[in-house]
Amino acid sequence: MSLKNALKDWFKAESVIDQLPYLLLLMGIGLFNIYNTHKAENQLREIAKTKSEMKELKWQFLEAKNDLEQRSVQSKLAVAVARMELKPLTSPPQKLTRKVKRTINPE
Repeated sequence: MSLKNALKDWFKAESVIDQLPYLLLLMGIGLFNIYNTHKAENQLREIAKTKSEMKELKWQFLEAKNDLEQRSVQSKLAVAVARMELKPLTSPPQKLTRKVKRTINPE
């Protein structure tokens, strides 16, 4: 039996019908593989996009934190409150106390 005859036998209508479940299985596996690859690539793109957004948000956070630290320095704070006509304390704060008279209840 030659290769030519074997191929003719394989491509006969009866033979193709016999092989149809296997061909459908191979087509299904191929389609699943294409779908799975497409889904994985989309997830990788989404992960890369999320990483980029996270990096941007981290930089914004660090910038805001640095700005807050710069504004809270006493010298910068004194300049900012000088516009409101407030002056920094020259003496330390004092604790206010109140004297309470106790009365004894005669019973």
